[in-house]
Amino acid sequence: MEQCISTLEDYFSSFKKWFLSPLHYSRVIRLCFEHLVDIYIERFIYGAKKTYHTTLLKEYEPKQIIMQYFDEKKKEAGQKTISTETYANKERLIAAMAKDQEKILTAIQKNYSNMIPKSTVEKITKNFTLVASLLTIQEYDFQDYFVPIYETYGEDGKYILESCLSIREDRDTSLRKKLGAIYLQYVSKLAAES
Repeated sequence: MEQCISTLEDYFSSFKKWFLSPLHYSRVIRLCFEHLVDIYIERFIYGAKKTYHTTLLKEYEPKQIIMQYFDEKKKEAGQKTISTETYANKERLIAAMAKDQEKILTAIQKNYSNMIPKSTVEKITKNFTLVASLLTIQEYDFQDYFVPIYETYGEDGKYILESCLSIREDRDTSLRKKLGAIYLQYVSKLAAES
C-alpha cells in the first residue's frame, strides 16, 4: 500500500502541473483513491479465489486488473504470488487490511483533505470495515449485512460474501451455500423491483 500511495503521489505532482483547474485536479485525486480501493477489493476476492477454490469464486474475474498476467509477472521475477498464509489467518488478514486502510486515510488527511470530499472518505472506510465485519460477525447477523454488501459492492457482493465466509475459521460448506443462496435471492428480488 505504501508503494501504491507513493506512486500515486508521484503522479499527482505531475498532474498538478498539467491541470489548469483545481477542480479537475481534485477530481482526478478523488477518483484515483476510489479506484485504488476498488482494485484492493478485487485483489482481496482474487486472493480468496486462489486460496479456497469454491464454485462461486472460480467464476470470479476481476474487472479492473488482469490478475493472471500479474501473477505470471511475479513468478517471472521470482516473487511470491498471493500468500495463502494471509488468507488462512483471519486475524492477520484483518490487521493487514486495517493497516492499509489507515495508510490510505492518513495520506488523504495529510495531503488531500481539502480536495477529497467526506463522502469519498466514508466510502473508503465502508469498504474496509464491511469486509472486517463479515470476517468477524456471528452467523445469525449475516442477513443484516445484505443491504450494505449490495449497496457497496453491487454484483460483486456475492463474491465478497463468499470470500469472507470461506476465510472464516468457523466456515461450514452448508452455511456458506445457504447464506450465498439467500443473498442471491435477495439480489434477484432487488433487481426485479428496480
